[in-house]
Amino acid sequence: MPELTCPECGSIGLRQVAEGGKWDCLDCGASILQLTPVVTVRLSLEAMAFVEWDRAAKTDDGRAYFYGWIAREDGRRDFVVVEYALDTGLPGWWLTSSAKYSLTLHKLLDPPDVGHEDCLTITQVMELFHD
Repeated sequence: MPELTCPECGSIGLRQVAEGGKWDCLDCGASILQLTPVVTVRLSLEAMAFVEWDRAAKTDDGRAYFYGWIAREDGRRDFVVVEYALDTGLPGWWLTSSAKYSLTLHKLLDPPDVGHEDCLTITQVMELFHD
């Protein structure tokens, strides 16, 4: 399996950018790899080394969901769920309860033009509801 580093600058910050397993370097912008969907997903999961991957599920409409845990300093764990398309290996929807790694996941999984929103507490969300 190829190493998950940029051959141009040595960075480990890579992001999937298009169908067919194309990866670009977040630091220098170089195009890195053209990979099969299964290798693309494997490399994407490995790029999230702070996640302990635990379970996976697939759907009849061509998606796979990977569920994992992120250790916290207080001894608790945050969850992360990432959806991938089986035909391309590209990430789609994802969710985490980690305030610490939310921005990192955004940089690894979202297209560059997608904005980032921090995770909210239950209390913060409940305040958004109207009686």
